[in-house]
Amino acid sequence: MKTKKLHSFSARFMSMMALAFVLFIASCEKDDPTPEPQATCDDNIQNGDETGIDCGGSCSACEEPSTMATPNLNSGTIDMEEDGMGPDFSEANENNEANPDGTWGVFGSDAANKIQLEIVDNPNTTGNSSAKVLKIVEQGGQQVWQGFFFDLDSKTTLSEPNTAISVDVHSVREGQVVSMKLEDKSNGSVNTGDIKVATKGTGWETVTFNLSADYNGLFDRMVFIMDFGDAAETAETTHYIDNIRVSEPIDDNSGGGDNGGGGTGNEAPTEGPSAPSADAANVISLFSDSYEDVTVDTWQTEWSNVGSYEPIDLNGNAVKKYTDLGYVGIETVQTQVDASQMTHLNLDVWSANVTEFKIKLVDFGATGGYSGTDGDGQGDDSEHEVTTTPAQGEWVTLSIPLSDFTGLTNTTNIAQLIFSGTPYEELDVYIDNVFFSKE
Repeated sequence: MKTKKLHSFSARFMSMMALAFVLFIASCEKDDPTPEPQATCDDNIQNGDETGIDCGGSCSACEEPSTMATPNLNSGTIDMEEDGMGPDFSEANENNEANPDGTWGVFGSDAANKIQLEIVDNPNTTGNSSAKVLKIVEQGGQQVWQGFFFDLDSKTTLSEPNTAISVDVHSVREGQVVSMKLEDKSNGSVNTGDIKVATKGTGWETVTFNLSADYNGLFDRMVFIMDFGDAAETAETTHYIDNIRVSEPIDDNSGGGDNGGGGTGNEAPTEGPSAPSADAANVISLFSDSYEDVTVDTWQTEWSNVGSYEPIDLNGNAVKKYTDLGYVGIETVQTQVDASQMTHLNLDVWSANVTEFKIKLVDFGATGGYSGTDGDGQGDDSEHEVTTTPAQGEWVTLSIPLSDFTGLTNTTNIAQLIFSGTPYEELDVYIDNVFFSKE
């Protein structure tokens, strides 16, 4: 009996000791809690009640993050600074087939090697003290006209005396040809044409693209080609630009190409050419007041090299005017022309300074797709260029047999018509009545 009572007492005693230990531990935790981390407003750590690093809560208020404003040349300089203006080159804003309303885009390169755009720290403050600049990385082996564009918040004001655009460019070599074009983003065919200026050294320098007050309020997209026509770029090349602004034009762009898109000041026609006489039933017209025209995608492709393109009216006659022409592409890619039953290509040409005028026809073949870079790769394209020597200062009607385009092995899918001539990048030419005919 004594043994049983002892065991019972021992059990109760151990239970009481366990309870006392638990209460002791709880009491210690209550009396000596682990302190919450306190805000320290100068330790570069977000702690305590801070809402940011060393700010907010019991520290001083956090600064609102800076937001780069949408680029607008009417508001000042596009300076790429965090508290200034610059494009948003995020993937969500890229303009492409899936996002046609995107505010920036690239061209002239395949998807795997497209231009990379990023606003970065200025790598060289000699000649440009800005903190941030736009970095453009181009891959080698792409089109010589690869480039990029971005949209502006409003159409650009160009009024005397400020009728030019200046840009700070980090030149990779003397003679680097930088091309700029302004466009109406809702209608890319309304544009200044490619305006090209060559750099005069290396490192930072200011390049000025002369325009005119005639372009006032027309354009809300900027297009850049950083190394126009350089076929030697076989490796990756990095460019930088900064401080894009409206400025006064400059007289000396001796390093440049067809700067300003302006003409040579030569005489221009005051009347259109005589109306063509071909029977409409035997005509496929691209542009003429005398016939019903087929659909033309554009009269100036983005890869064209021309100072300016302008549809004009000559006493009631619609005419196409090209100023400082190097070459210009006209495309019917979406609705290709079947000229297989036609015998001639016809057009009227007027120029005060022409020495040669060249016309190239390009057929995309039975597959209907371009076989070059970014094309279908079928290799069934064909093309041929014909050279003419029209008289100066008068309308000249060219009626060229399609048989003269000897390299054109197919005429059922004509998708491009390319004009070029001499003097190269100085040729001013007026075009009318472009059509195929059957005799």
